[in-house]
Parts: sequence; C-alpha cells; structure tokens
Amino acid sequence: MEDAASLHPPRPQSFGVAVLSWGANRLPVCVFAARGASMRKFENFGPFKIPRKGTLVSDDLKQFWQNIEARHEGLSGAKGCYVFGVKPPGTPRITPWYVGRTNAQDFKHECFQHQKITHYNHALNEYRRGVPYLYLVAFMKPRGGFSAQNIPTTIGKLEEHLISLGLLRNPGLRNTSSTKFYRETEVPGLLNKKAGKSKANQTLRSLFLVKVANVKRRRSPAR
Repeated sequence: MEDAASLHPPRPQSFGVAVLSWGANRLPVCVFAARGASMRKFENFGPFKIPRKGTLVSDDLKQFWQNIEARHEGLSGAKGCYVFGVKPPGTPRITPWYVGRTNAQDFKHECFQHQKITHYNHALNEYRRGVPYLYLVAFMKPRGGFSAQNIPTTIGKLEEHLISLGLLRNPGLRNTSSTKFYRETEVPGLLNKKAGKSKANQTLRSLFLVKVANVKRRRSPAR
C-alpha cells in the first residue's frame, strides 16, 4: 500500500521564466531561476554596427569602441559573451554567425582577435552587401555596473546556450566547439528529425512546445 508521501507528493518548485527571442534588436536569452535564488546577472547590449573595409571587417576599430564607451561607459572592459551577426540587405533581421566569450581578456581585446575576424569575414562573404553587427552580453555586478570578474564556468555555460540558439537560426554558424552534439544527434520530433506519425514523437514534441530543430547540415541562409 502506498504511503502518504507517495499519495501526496511535494509540489514542484516554482520557477520564474523570462524569454527574449531573436529579432532586429533582441538577443535570445532564456532564464530559468528558482524564486529567491542568488542570480548571476547578464545584460544585453547592441547591436553595434561594425565598420567595414571593402568586403571585410575593418582593422581600424578605435572609433567603434569609443562610440560604445560613449553610450555605455565601462562596457568595452567588461566580460561575458558576444555574438557576431550579419544583416542581409532588404531585411531588418540579423543572422547570427559566431558566438564567443571572454576569457582572461575583456570584450575590447577579445572580440576582434585574428581568428575571430577570420570567422567574421567568412560570414560576410556569404552576402553581397551584408552589414556586420556585434552584440555584447555583459556580466553585471549585483548592484549594477559592469563586472570584470572572471567566471569561466558560468560564461562558458552561457556561451554553449547561445550557440545552441544560434544553430536554430543558422545551421551554418561558424562555431565548431560545443556544436558536435547538436549536429550529430537525432531525436524524432525534437532534433534533426521530424516527428512523423509516431504518437510518442508527436506528444513528446508537444510536451516541450518546440519545433523540430534541424541543425545537422551546415548551410548558408539566403543571400
């Protein structure tokens, strides 16, 4: 016979949920936090238009960072994650092409390292007149202001989350780290394979309220 605890299980913990979706000026950040829990907070900044030199990203970014500092003092010296995207001509939507994070260095010294610029230029070459943009997702102090604290585990988890969201928008995302699972795994109705007529597949998809994510093929969006 079942005991009282099994007949009356504890109520699930209540969670607060905030979801921001990709848009012309918005970044996808999903936050699932138990109420009252201590939070490590990040804030989104951008999109910041990146100067070009011909068909490539400009190597003169002094004014770019000065403009950011004029709008958000201290942001260039903050830490967190960043997203490079390109806005195709004739559309307000920015397509994500690369997700990165700071390590020991801040945004100003991390976002435009040589290997990062190589990824950016490859993405720009997918378009005839694409406009490059950068988003900064900065780690904040508990009482406001940018934090220069290095929290590699949290920032790394956030980077992986943003990469997974970026793959949903653009399977051609330039990242290779943290993408192997998403590109090489099939789950009917959830990842890289349609639900078909299977009731189990269909109801599981409905349970999570998701569309099938097909990210296994690296292909470019329409130019």
